[in-house]
Amino acid sequence: MSSRLEEQAPAAAQGSIDLTADANVSYWTQTLGISELDLRKAVAEVGTEVTAVQGFMAQQAPSTS
Repeated sequence: MSSRLEEQAPAAAQGSIDLTADANVSYWTQTLGISELDLRKAVAEVGTEVTAVQGFMAQQAPSTS
């Protein structure tokens, strides 16, 4: 039995984030470990490509040095 999150994985494999679909937003917030607000800010800043959003979020992380 698959979870709802796993069912969204095929859409995720396309490499872009669709903010118009609640299930897609839920998938990406859980997968990336960020809030919906942070996801929307990242997409507004760098676009819908997953790797661009991941890079943006990495830059936003507080420095541990």
